[in-house]
Amino acid sequence: MKKTLMLFITAISLISCKKEETVYEPASFAVNCSSCTVSYDNAGNTVTETVTSSLVKDLKQANNVNVTVTAKGITTFRFLLTFQEVYTVVVNGTKTFQYDYKTNTLHDGSTTHSFGTPTKNTGNQTSSSKCGARTKDGGSCQRLVKGGGRCWQH
Repeated sequence: MKKTLMLFITAISLISCKKEETVYEPASFAVNCSSCTVSYDNAGNTVTETVTSSLVKDLKQANNVNVTVTAKGITTFRFLLTFQEVYTVVVNGTKTFQYDYKTNTLHDGSTTHSFGTPTKNTGNQTSSSKCGARTKDGGSCQRLVKGGGRCWQH
């Protein structure tokens, strides 16, 4: 009886001590230019592409991401989280961006932009919904949030 009780308690403690998993928002970047070069390190794969109009890339979450834009003229760089544009800059010359998944920050060479902390998966956050908070222009926020509630900004 004591062995059975001890096994039962051990099994329950192993199940209840499940480590919380960090869930990152889907991140991507977009570059618009008439002629520029974009180099990016995406989960260990370094790629260099010549862009003549636009380039959109989804970012994998294995590690930090470095993006270098070498512009020949005016180039627009956009950083997106959960398919929403959260940072835009016009590049003229060479600019390097680094996105850190663990801290959910984008560093553009001079400033670090924080997008809130990644959410923790407790096992019961399976559904996604829109934030719905009132925005400055009177509409409602369209950012997706897991498990209900508000987004990082609201």
